[in-house]
Amino acid sequence: MMLIFCSSIALFAQPSPSPKICYTVEELRAITLKLVDGAECDTLLSFCTEEVNAKDGIIATQSASLQFFSEETRLLEGIISNHEVNLGEYKMIVEEKDAEIKKLKLRFGVVAIGFGATAIYAIFK
Repeated sequence: MMLIFCSSIALFAQPSPSPKICYTVEELRAITLKLVDGAECDTLLSFCTEEVNAKDGIIATQSASLQFFSEETRLLEGIISNHEVNLGEYKMIVEEKDAEIKKLKLRFGVVAIGFGATAIYAIFK
C-alpha cells in the first residue's frame, strides 16, 4: 500500500508547466508515512467510536432496567408497608378477640358453677 502512495505521490511531484510546490523524494516518503499513519488513526478512531456507541447502548439498556427495577422496588415497598399496617390491625383484632374469649370462658365457668350448684341443690332438696 505504501508503494502505491509513493508512486502516486511521485507522479504528482513531476514538474508541471507552472509548479508552485515541488517535494524531494525524502519529503514525499515522510508525507506518505504521515498519510499511512493518518489512515491507521482513522481506522482506530472508527473502531473506538463503534465501541463507544455499543457501550452507550449497553448503558442506556441498563439505565432503563435500573429505572424499571427502582419502580418495581418502590411498588413492592408500598405493598409491604400496606401489609405491615394490616398486620398491626390484625394483631389488635386478635388481642380483642382473645379478651372476648377470656370473658366468655369466665362467663362459662360461672354459668357451669351456677348450673352445678343448682343441680346439687335440686338433688338434695
